[in-house]
Amino acid sequence: MKFCKKFGHRLAQSGPTPRPPATRFGVPESYTPKHLAEKILTMKSGRIKYRTMKRSDVTVRTYDCVAVISGITEFGVTFGGQDRTVPLRFHSIWAKRPDGAIQFVSGQATGIPAKQ
Repeated sequence: MKFCKKFGHRLAQSGPTPRPPATRFGVPESYTPKHLAEKILTMKSGRIKYRTMKRSDVTVRTYDCVAVISGITEFGVTFGGQDRTVPLRFHSIWAKRPDGAIQFVSGQATGIPAKQ
């Protein structure tokens, strides 16, 4: 991947620097959507076992210090004692930090409906 050489220049600020709140986060229930919390707890419980992951149609596009990766992935999982195949279309966004490290910024996956 090719990234830009200069990254992370500070933008000119207008006004005083904002101060962070006294506590950065509240309790997890206050900022985690219920459906996501349930998904995380299901994954932690071991009820879903990820067996395989296959990728296809992967495209990498770079824009200065940012890379966008998209494609299709297919997970082989065991859930409730049954083996299943879960096809997904995905993207992930990565950025090069000022110190040269590559940082994950965002990712999303959507299920691909079965062909009828």
